[in-house]
Amino acid sequence: MKRYTAILLFTLSIIGLLTACSKEETNVASSGPIVGQWDINRYTISDLPTSYSTLNGTVNTNLGIDTYTFRGDATYSETYSSYDGSSKGSEDGNWVRTDSILVLTPTATSSGKTLAPYKFKYISDRGELSTGKFQTSGIAINPTTNKEETISYSLEFFYLKRY
Repeated sequence: MKRYTAILLFTLSIIGLLTACSKEETNVASSGPIVGQWDINRYTISDLPTSYSTLNGTVNTNLGIDTYTFRGDATYSETYSSYDGSSKGSEDGNWVRTDSILVLTPTATSSGKTLAPYKFKYISDRGELSTGKFQTSGIAINPTTNKEETISYSLEFFYLKRY
């Protein structure tokens, strides 16, 4: 009987060792490259229709305020306002990083809306967070026809760590 108990304990300890080691890097540590305050630094506009193509490029003025604070307890908060202060808001939630991907899961917003989880990419060689390129649309005045129209384009936002 002692022999079976010893074999069982040995087997359980080996299983415990094997399951404790994981190759995938998931980081919700109290320190590291993500924890701290991140401010919007610039954004890029691309994939505009031909008549608007001169507007493609990087914008780093009139950005307004958009600050994410990532805490070591895996929570975050965001505060934002337009450059003229006409729209303001906030968001709170939880975050997790796996390799270079940060997944944010909002739990509360100042608008009261429920938001789906979204991702940032941590670009370690540049020390930036990026939203990645995403499609959107808006109303603009066509420079050729001088008429208002809805256009589709791509945006990507970049954030730099303040501290």
